[in-house]
Amino acid sequence: PYHKNVVNLLEQDVPVLIYAGDKDFICNWLGNEAWSNALPWSGHEEFEAAKTYGFHLEDGTKAGEVKNFD
Repeated sequence: PYHKNVVNLLEQDVPVLIYAGDKDFICNWLGNEAWSNALPWSGHEEFEAAKTYGFHLEDGTKAGEVKNFD
């Protein structure tokens, strides 16, 4: 399963982007949120506790939600 590769990348401090469109019914954002919050890596607790916030385009249009952890 590819989620194990994501854990390896995170542990090596490689930036990872997990993306889902709001019209994607097969790999929807709820599923991505659930598995990304459950990943067993050293930053798990901090990432799970992080809040989502709006992602806005340069013109101020809201384009989605983001959750970030450094």
